[in-house]
Amino acid sequence: QEHIIKGANAQLIVQDIFSIKLNSALNIKENEKADDCTKLFPGGKGQHLTGEDFIQQKALLTKEKEDKEAA
Repeated sequence: QEHIIKGANAQLIVQDIFSIKLNSALNIKENEKADDCTKLFPGGKGQHLTGEDFIQQKALLTKEKEDKEAA
């Protein structure tokens, strides 16, 4: 009886560690998606997509993304 309880408790600990790791990975993925748009449109204001500032910012983001994928 005591061995069964110890085994069940050990399994609960393993499941808890796994769920914490999975939750943190999901939060990282969700926050990654949110960051892309906020850099292009600071303050939520509209911009011309042909404007020089927008084009430079887009090129910078593309380069950062390529560097991140290469690493």
